[in-house]
Amino acid sequence: MRIAANKIGLNLRTGYHRKNPLTPEESKFYGALWDHVGEENAVSAADLAELSDLSGREVRAMHNHMLFDHNLPVLSAAGPKGGYWIAENEGEARQFYDAFRRRGLTGLVKASRGKQSAMVDMVTQLSFEFEDLVDQTAATPMIRPLGGRPLPVDVVDAFLEKMTGDPEKFADGLRKIREKYGAVLLPRERVRAMQVQAAKLSAMVASLG
Repeated sequence: MRIAANKIGLNLRTGYHRKNPLTPEESKFYGALWDHVGEENAVSAADLAELSDLSGREVRAMHNHMLFDHNLPVLSAAGPKGGYWIAENEGEARQFYDAFRRRGLTGLVKASRGKQSAMVDMVTQLSFEFEDLVDQTAATPMIRPLGGRPLPVDVVDAFLEKMTGDPEKFADGLRKIREKYGAVLLPRERVRAMQVQAAKLSAMVASLG
């Protein structure tokens, strides 16, 4: 292994990999890339190593880890003009995929991960204000939850709380969530009652016309 197990949330004794929350090292690495969206804004390996307090070898290992194990759209290119960046769109991910496909099976697997996850829209939904998540992650002990709510529930709860705290900023996202999951989140009786009231209101408005 080219990077210490504790830096990537791996317990060598149990073999358990903790994906959420990110370790302080993972958070710092990903946070350093947040201003480098799109290949034209790639950050060099040397600069990324300095920003994330990792060695050059650790940067490469961390990149592979974030791509393989976290499905985060961190792409890379070799050469003088190469570096690391977060994929800007699906087209860029496809180019990444095609480039690695020509380099054999290992590259193909790696590229598949990049194509699967390379959607900055998705990353934005999962991070909102990344600096806040970095601060929370650094204070979180490395333990596997044994009871209570599962981590995904906590993550969704935190994001919804953040969105509802600023409804104007996240109006579009809240609308999409309401349209897609409203019937699941609300009791059926309440949904039916709301539908009845909405129908009455529509009829009332129509009669006024």
